[in-house]
Amino acid sequence: MRPNQLVALVAALLVALGCSAQAQPPAKAAPAADPGNPRWTFEGVGVSDKDADTDAFELAQKEVAAYLDQQQPRWAWKPDVNYVRTLATGDPVRETKQVTSGEAHVSKVTVEITPQKWHDMLEEDRKAVVAWRQLLLAKALAVLVSLLTAVAGYAKLDEMTKGYYSGLLKLLAAGLVGGVGAGVWFLS
Repeated sequence: MRPNQLVALVAALLVALGCSAQAQPPAKAAPAADPGNPRWTFEGVGVSDKDADTDAFELAQKEVAAYLDQQQPRWAWKPDVNYVRTLATGDPVRETKQVTSGEAHVSKVTVEITPQKWHDMLEEDRKAVVAWRQLLLAKALAVLVSLLTAVAGYAKLDEMTKGYYSGLLKLLAAGLVGGVGAGVWFLS
């Protein structure tokens, strides 16, 4: 069988498999149960009110991320500090304390995950999973396209040169696929 016939056969097989596959929704894990209303209070310290607020919200972000890590199934999305600020139940309670080196600003922040915020967070997690799957698919398609391009290019160039450069063409085809595979690997 000639190489170009082999490429055509593989392409036809892939098209046939793709057409015969029935579109079914992906299997879904059971969504994480509504946790109720978990609530935490954090105390941040800084040289200014802004620094104290930032410290409190960073502590809150770490705690909320740890809480989400404990959920089953595991969450792919982790909230950042700005998102955790939206979970605050009110404005930070600020006070100033005298310490030996001057003044210290203390900020108390209460963070609560309401049922509405929980559903918003589930949606953010779903978006993160979709993005990860799309990236994985793009990488697989890049390798597949490079493989098919290498086989088709090898077949065409080998036919044009009447087999005089078969070894070099095989090396170039393997280099193309290896280069794309290495690029995909390092993008991970």
